[in-house]
Amino acid sequence: MATSTTKAADKKVADKTTKAAETKAVVKTEAKAEVKTEAKKEVAPKAAPAKKAEAKKAPAKKATTTAKKAPAKKAEAKKAVEATFDSIFAAINSNAKKAKFTSNFIAAQITLTGNVESQPLYVKVDSKKAEVAPYNYNDSSFVMNADAETMAAVLNGKKTIFDAIAEGKIAIYGDASMAVLFVKAMF
Repeated sequence: MATSTTKAADKKVADKTTKAAETKAVVKTEAKAEVKTEAKKEVAPKAAPAKKAEAKKAPAKKATTTAKKAPAKKAEAKKAVEATFDSIFAAINSNAKKAKFTSNFIAAQITLTGNVESQPLYVKVDSKKAEVAPYNYNDSSFVMNADAETMAAVLNGKKTIFDAIAEGKIAIYGDASMAVLFVKAMF
């Protein structure tokens, strides 16, 4: 009986070892399957948006192509402001017509300096309507002295007027509150 008990015990141990080995194999297989599934899940979402992005790229390219054409037409219609008195005068006149002034009266004299002959022009706002003329305005609310190249850059949108003032390329003398209202409306 000792032999049969030993055989039975050996069989139980062998069964437990076999079951343990089978369990390890199953766990390893399940773990590998889980890793593969997780890897597929990680890859799948990345692949799907790429396909969606590719599908969306075609309309986006058309939209950007259309958007690129529109500014080109505007560029043709709106000529870049040059650092000349006539070009700056025309741009200021155009801006003044489009500007929405909050004050009923502002009289600003702008004197261009630099590579142009120092010439004044004025912008007079009366009843929120602007008038621009190439003359000296004696009783102006403020005077703006501006380098012609800097003023052209401001009017072209390549530089802000505040940067130009900070750099000392544009100087304003006189009523500061009127100057602020004017600058906000015009530039």
